[in-house]
Amino acid sequence: MNQKVVSVIIRTKDRPFHLLRAISSVARQSYRELEAVIVNDGGCEVDLNKIRKISRGLPVNYIRHTICKGRAEAANTGINNAQGEYIIFLDDDDYLYSHCVKTLVTGINRGDYDMCYGKSDCYEYKNGQKIFLFNLGRPMDIR
Repeated sequence: MNQKVVSVIIRTKDRPFHLLRAISSVARQSYRELEAVIVNDGGCEVDLNKIRKISRGLPVNYIRHTICKGRAEAANTGINNAQGEYIIFLDDDDYLYSHCVKTLVTGINRGDYDMCYGKSDCYEYKNGQKIFLFNLGRPMDIR
């Protein structure tokens, strides 16, 4: 059985260090049918050689907006350039645990689902310390 390709869209602007960590987390996934679509939303140039090196053979599509168009437009650009059956969105300061994609794809394949999401832990860094803020582990009623 062929596994479906998952496109991980990474939006970035002026944070090359964070981008490298995000792309590294995608490259370390246990699920291997992946591509990364990086959308630079009008920010500083990134070192594509570093990205290729850290991506460990992961297919990477890099798109750069010449001016900032905003987070939503960067997401749309990513969608328009994605080849995968499924899409995961990351911002440059996000990262994935190593079995994240495999867990989500396994979950979505268990039923006839249109979408799937996972738990998100939110942290803040202060003075070099990682401080846990909250997690989004359950659906929330936003009515």
